[in-house]
Amino acid sequence: MLKMIHKIYKKSASLWISWTLLAMLLIITGVFLGNWIINSAKTSVSNFKEKVNEAGCNNLWLRTESFCQDLNVFYVTLSNPSLKSVAGFRILLYDLYGNVVTRVITERLPRSTFQKSFRILKDQVVQIVEIIPYYIDEEKNEQTLVYCNNRKIIYNKVPFCDEK
Repeated sequence: MLKMIHKIYKKSASLWISWTLLAMLLIITGVFLGNWIINSAKTSVSNFKEKVNEAGCNNLWLRTESFCQDLNVFYVTLSNPSLKSVAGFRILLYDLYGNVVTRVITERLPRSTFQKSFRILKDQVVQIVEIIPYYIDEEKNEQTLVYCNNRKIIYNKVPFCDEK
């Protein structure tokens, strides 16, 4: 009888040890995986950081040639009269209550008087438009977006296309 109790005790101890080792393995794996995810996210974000109001924005200009809206689309024509190429721009459309309706980041706008027209889908009437140009700063082998808030274009009343 004593031998049988001793055998059962050994089995329960080995079962407890195996569950403890499995839990420790899962915790260690989770810690390594978590650190890897955090580090990869930090490095990808550091490769594409955003700066605001840098001195490089002084040579950057953006001009709005025309803009209007209908019920479903916001139309805008932009040109770049500056000596520097605009890598893109962020367009924020606000509704009557000041809520952001649409955020759009567009493609490159080359230097000189190149004009480009954009159509942006929307579902509400737009009251305010903000257009913020940016360029890519390639210092230290990192591509960094530089948003030029000092070159921001703001329109407080967006007309409907038939009013023009």
